[in-house]
Amino acid sequence: MNRVSLENGKTQDLEKLRKKKDIARENCDKIFSEGTNGVNKNTYGSRKSRANGELKIANGRYKAERLQTSICQTLSKINTLNNIIRKLKRNFGHLQLDELVVDNVGSENYEPS
Repeated sequence: MNRVSLENGKTQDLEKLRKKKDIARENCDKIFSEGTNGVNKNTYGSRKSRANGELKIANGRYKAERLQTSICQTLSKINTLNNIIRKLKRNFGHLQLDELVVDNVGSENYEPS
């Protein structure tokens, strides 16, 4: 997991949700592996259903937070690049960079004859 500095504690929130997801996975695996050994089938079914539901909820929350963290990281990178572009235009605007032309960079044909 990337540890990019984000707003106050986004990475800690994501880490907490990942741990909750892992705990739910362990609980679910434990119940599934125990089976109906000495347990009423209805009780086992209820436990299995609750554990599976908790796992799905924990997975969903973790994925949502991970996506939100990714969005925040991307927006932060975009903001940084925009600030760099603004500074470049301010410092080198007198050079009229818009008029510079690059001659076919990357268009060479590297295929064997």
